[in-house]
Amino acid sequence: YDIENPIAEAYFNLSEPGQTHQLLFAGQLIPRKGVHILLQAFAKLHRRLPQATLRLAGSGGSPNEVATYERDLKQFVDDHDLAEHVFFLGRLDETALLKEYADCSALVLSSILETAPMVVMQAMAAGRAVVSTNVGGSRYLVEHGQTGLIVPPNDADALAAALEQILSDETQLQTMGRRAQAVAKQRFHAQVVAARTRAIYYQVLGQIPPKHHLNGSEH
Repeated sequence: YDIENPIAEAYFNLSEPGQTHQLLFAGQLIPRKGVHILLQAFAKLHRRLPQATLRLAGSGGSPNEVATYERDLKQFVDDHDLAEHVFFLGRLDETALLKEYADCSALVLSSILETAPMVVMQAMAAGRAVVSTNVGGSRYLVEHGQTGLIVPPNDADALAAALEQILSDETQLQTMGRRAQAVAKQRFHAQVVAARTRAIYYQVLGQIPPKHHLNGSEH
């Protein structure tokens, strides 16, 4: 049985377009998230779209990863003169993260390994297009060319090209965002997930779900 994770109602209320050319990454700054690939891709993108910005919401996992991987990421940004375009936000609470979703043009996920990324579902609920690598659950969440773009993992050139494509066409970007939110309402809204879960329980038990009436009573 396939039951989606429910997404909080607050994300569905973020329907207004975000800032032009502003990308958001949300997740841990650890190697399997491919943040180093994302920065390589953004450096290429910056040469073509110098007005683009990238905001990284998250921090490293273990202290060792913070001390090494995150340090290397920041060094890459400095070495490529991207400090005015790439922003390390650290770990955010939900209120701050909601604001980042509201302000961004699109979510980018550069993972090398992934499960079922909640951030993709959150971005879709917020009406944001998603650019993601073709790993884990992302391939089942993002419909290529409809709600976002899918690229191979470990490919900075492909990721840069996808980011340029999605940021260079505002009409396409907004259309993808609207489609993403429509899909999210059908799959990730709490009421939908609750109804699907309830139906599966009855199916497993071999029972017929009771009929609902307008007053909420069951018979």
